[in-house]
Amino acid sequence: KARWAEEESERRRRAPDPNCPPGMCLMPESERLGTLEVLQKSKNEALDQLRRMPFVIETPTQKKRQEFLEAKLREIDNAIGIFSKDKV
Repeated sequence: KARWAEEESERRRRAPDPNCPPGMCLMPESERLGTLEVLQKSKNEALDQLRRMPFVIETPTQKKRQEFLEAKLREIDNAIGIFSKDKV
């Protein structure tokens, strides 16, 4: 009976989450937290690069770099919002 109960618990653990869309599976908590940590580091690096830029941006290259960093920050913020949820 103990083996049967163990197999049943394993089957339930592997069963897809009923709240999850078809074809999707729940991300493990450790992986979600690891990804969130990497995203926070990336955000800090991008902010640091943005802070190191000159206060007055004059050249097209500087403007392009600023736009790139701002777009990257928006993308990272969106990803942090997604991975901050309990279920991913």
